[in-house]
Amino acid sequence: MHILTKAFMVIATLLSVALSALVIAYAANTDSIRRDYSAVKSDLESAKGALAAGTAQRSQQIVRLEGQVADLTSRVADANGKLTALQDERATLLRDKAQAVADKTSAESKISEQTEVARTQATLLTNLGDEVRGLRKNELVYKQRQLEMEDRLNDLQAQRDVLDQNYRALQEELAQIKQGTTTTLAGGSTSSTPFTYSGPVIMGKVESVQRDPGTNRVLAKLSIGSNDRVAKNMLMRIIRDNQFIANVVVTNADLSYSIGAVDTLGKSVEVREGDTVVSRLQ
Repeated sequence: MHILTKAFMVIATLLSVALSALVIAYAANTDSIRRDYSAVKSDLESAKGALAAGTAQRSQQIVRLEGQVADLTSRVADANGKLTALQDERATLLRDKAQAVADKTSAESKISEQTEVARTQATLLTNLGDEVRGLRKNELVYKQRQLEMEDRLNDLQAQRDVLDQNYRALQEELAQIKQGTTTTLAGGSTSSTPFTYSGPVIMGKVESVQRDPGTNRVLAKLSIGSNDRVAKNMLMRIIRDNQFIANVVVTNADLSYSIGAVDTLGKSVEVREGDTVVSRLQ
């Protein structure tokens, strides 16, 4: 037999042995492979079911997430609106702050001015108080001096009153002397007979008119007296608007005024205050 044939037979034998081993291994592993295939197939079906459930759940999650995104988008829009409002408010607050700072600065300036004014006023009030106290002190001194002067003036007035009384007595005495002289020069006498003054015309006014309750005579107070050369028992005329009204006979002559009895000569006339009195008609 040829050597190649023998070699091929050995190789075939070896291959047969190897194939037998493979067939035995395949037969031994076929059930195991079939079971693994069934398990894998079952796992694949479970995975497909899980995938379908996961897909459905993912779709639900996507819907839910889309809703959340829409909600968040709405919230973001609201937040953006609020942010814009807050930014506007911030700008307004910044303006208000700036205005407040300016007002504060102005107020502080005014407060400083008022403080200086208050200080100045306090100084002025202090000076005024000192001045018022000085004025009061001077016023007290002045009043004291015034009281002293008033006391001195009262003393001098009392002395003057005494001197006036003495002077008045001398004037009355001199008037009586003049009256006697005037009566003599006028052609009258010192008796109670009325006389007409022949010297320069004496003119005066009726100051008041009243009736004497005791004698029922009408008495007139004249604005002229012994200093005007009027004497007791001097006959004078009362006129009004250059018209003769009545006679008046002086019953009492003082220095600056006199009292006379009115004689209307039986006429129905009335002597009034303000009527003119003359020593004689011209």
